[in-house]
This record gives sequence, C-alpha cells and structure tokens, in this order.
Amino acid sequence: MRSKILKLSLNALRLCLPLVGLAYVFWDVDSDALLVNLRLFEPFMVMMMVLATLLSLLPMILRLNFLSGNTLGFSKAAQATLVGQGVNNLLPAKLGEAAKVFYIRSASRIRKSHGLELVFWERFSDLNILLALAVYVLWYTGRQLFLYPLFGVVAATWAVLVVFRCVPALSLRLINLIRWQRVRQSLLLFHAAIVNRFRPRFFLVLALYGVFFWALAASVTGLAFHAVQIPLSPPQWLAVFVVSSLGMALPGAPGGLGVYEAAVVAPSLWFGVDKETAVALAIVLRAVQYIPVTLLGLIALHFSGMTVANFKQEDDAAPESS
Repeated sequence: MRSKILKLSLNALRLCLPLVGLAYVFWDVDSDALLVNLRLFEPFMVMMMVLATLLSLLPMILRLNFLSGNTLGFSKAAQATLVGQGVNNLLPAKLGEAAKVFYIRSASRIRKSHGLELVFWERFSDLNILLALAVYVLWYTGRQLFLYPLFGVVAATWAVLVVFRCVPALSLRLINLIRWQRVRQSLLLFHAAIVNRFRPRFFLVLALYGVFFWALAASVTGLAFHAVQIPLSPPQWLAVFVVSSLGMALPGAPGGLGVYEAAVVAPSLWFGVDKETAVALAIVLRAVQYIPVTLLGLIALHFSGMTVANFKQEDDAAPESS
C-alpha cells in the first residue's frame, strides 16, 4: 500500500512540476517582444551552440570508455552515450541509464553489474562537479539555493566509498545486514569493483573528463547570452547554467520539460534580464541542446536493435550475481 502511495505521489510530482514550470515561464509574457528576441539569434550563433552541444558529448564518450577499461572502444561508448541521452530526453524516470546499461551488456562482454557500476561513476562524478559549481553560485549570488539534498547524497556516497575502501570486511558485514535483497545484492556486486578503483589517479582522470564536459556544456549558455547581446559576466551566465542544471536533476517530464525552462528564466531575472529575453533564451537553449542529441539518440537506438521493452525490463530486473 505504501509503495502504491509513493508511486502515485511521484507520478503526481512529475506531472505538476512541468505544468508549474511552464506556467511560470509563459505567464504574462509579451508574445510580440518574445518573437523579436527570438529573431536576435542569428543562424551562425545557433550553429555554434549546436556545435558546442555536440562537442560536449565527446568527454562523456571518452569517460565511459575509460571507465570500461577501454573494453567498449570509442564507437560502442559513443552509441551507448547517445542511446542513454536520447532515451532520457524522450522517456520519464531516467530510463536512459537502463538503456545505456542494456546496450553495454548487449554490445560487449561487460556484465550488467559492471555496466551499472560504470553509470554510477558517471553520475557520481557529475554530482560532485555540479555541487561544487552550485556552492560557487551560492557564494557569488548570495541567493538561497536548496542544496541540502544534493549535498546529502554526495556526502553519504563518499562516506560509503571510504568505508568500502578502508574497512572492506566491516562493510561486507554491514551490507549483509540489509534486509532488502535487491539493495544488498547491488551493493555486494559493486563492493569489489569500487575497492579496486579507489585510487587517486582514477579520481583525477574522472574529474578531468567531468570538468571537460561541464565546461563545454556551460559554454552553450554563454553563447546564448552573447547571441542576444546581453553583457552578463562569465560568473553570471555560469550561475544561470548551474541553476538550470539543478532543475534538470528534479523529477519531472522527459527532458526536464518546463522545469528546465523555469530554471533558465528565474536566474536570468536575477541579473536584470527582462522576462521576454529570458524566455527566448530558454526556448533556444532547449532547442539546441534537445533536438540534435535526441535525433542522434534515436538513430543510435535504431541501429542498436533495442526496443523500449528491453531496457524497461533491464530497469525492473534485479542485478545478476554472475
């Protein structure tokens, strides 16, 4: 009964957040002024933004191949990344991660448990960098950002990793005390791999790939403000980028529809950007980051031979023990 109530609550939240976000974005917007601002985006600048978006996929591909120990190779890592990004943009509940794991398992000799570990390190790296950027924005703007959940997740994960590495025997005993079989089995499968990876060089390389990705992703927002000739300083448009990225982390519609747009508009208003210009920025940023990646993801999904049913089953199934 509790699980049903929780599921209904999450579904209601996913429905309400996009509606509230879109209402906030388009409420009391002058449509004529919005069109004028949209025309400020010249084709050359839009193409530069698309190029930066596509280039930001490169460090993600290289990072995934690095995490696989070069087992995937560039081609398979690229297809796995595109499938994951495309599915996340089209389907709810971050099913792109399940799709990525399914593709990795199908296209290589990598087991499902190892695939899950690769995705874990990707997300953990991104969360650490996003938290660092968010703390900087909090300091720079003086705005109250609700970072406690993100900080709690990152800190708790680091604590678990340190326990796994420093006292493996104790951590194994603690894992075996967990009542939920699926959670216990997942942690047991991750334990050995995490202990082996816990080295300074591993974290340094992972951080470098992460910084490379986030720098390219942030540059798209900087190019958007340059296109409409708004003289925001790099720390200011970086703040807009970080808040929009935090918005994307919230549960909601596929691709963060509504939530992302609101998370672009709100911080833009902090720095004196008028509402119509901020909405135009959100629309263009959405288009240049969503359409090319989603199309490439659909192409990769087609050539992979996968179906939605495949990775939904992958998401629902318990981790294998072999």
